Amino acid sequence: MSEPASPHCLSGFGTDRPWPAEGCGGFALTVGDRACPGWRAQAELVRFLLDAPGPEHVVHRAVTALGLLPQVAWAELVRDGTTANDPAVRAVSVASRTQAHRRIVVRLAEPCDREDLAFVESLLDLVARIYTTAEHLRRLSDDAHTDPLTGLWNRRAFFALFDKAVARLDRGGDDLALLLCDIDHFKTINDTLGHAAGDRALLAVRDAVARVTRPSDVAARLGGDEICILLSGTDVHGAVKVANRLRDALRDENPLTPTPLTLSIGAADPACVPRGSSARHTRADLLRAADEALYRAKARGRDCVVPAQAPDPLDRCPTTPIDVEPSAA
Repeated sequence: MSEPASPHCLSGFGTDRPWPAEGCGGFALTVGDRACPGWRAQAELVRFLLDAPGPEHVVHRAVTALGLLPQVAWAELVRDGTTANDPAVRAVSVASRTQAHRRIVVRLAEPCDREDLAFVESLLDLVARIYTTAEHLRRLSDDAHTDPLTGLWNRRAFFALFDKAVARLDRGGDDLALLLCDIDHFKTINDTLGHAAGDRALLAVRDAVARVTRPSDVAARLGGDEICILLSGTDVHGAVKVANRLRDALRDENPLTPTPLTLSIGAADPACVPRGSSARHTRADLLRAADEALYRAKARGRDCVVPAQAPDPLDRCPTTPIDVEPSAA
């Protein structure tokens, strides 16, 4: 009697080596027979999905893994909510507030029996549960880092990103510039037109910011009507150009017509900040320079952009104290 063919093992997802069919870790299944116990395939699939960094990774890992099961002929992600009326086809919904309605659809391999059907359905149920959990965690993370009205970064998240950008700058990274924006007469808008009008004004500013900035730029609502924009790869002169485009875009977005909706904006870059003895920049220094420029913009009558004033060249150079010996009496 001939020896049975040895089963082949699929490589562990996310690893650099194959996992033995009877080992643990990764996602390993035997191909060509059904020797892999159902509980073990289920456990490995769960582990593989739980290692996904986010809900979208859960979806794509699930489609890949389900398609490799010996019980499944194929698996795919479809964008519509309909599936074929076929007893061998099963689907699970993966709904998201940021994506259109989608389903993971699988078709059982032939021959298909009740045990295979129950096994695949249980896996699809696990996929749905893990995806829902990952989506919920993503929403919690978004809520912790974004402003609930505008969807811009909040103060805490923005300052963390800001500090990283300043650290990269001091290591020789890209230039950066800062815009600090206030909506002119925002309190009057709230008092005369109502807080709903104030919310519409903030949303209009958000939309205008999105129109004039790049994906590499970072915008945040620091509080009230104060919007801060961190621009990468540019200096204060480039920031002033962006600020003027922002003011023009806001005129197009204005939801309060005929009431004018304008911005006062202060612009700054590291060249506007004197370095201390450590010759390093800080977030506080850049914010202070932009805030002083914003104050001058308001003093000039609002609805304008003012760049921060560069320090005196002597102030920008770190100095070393000199020891002077007292002269002999």
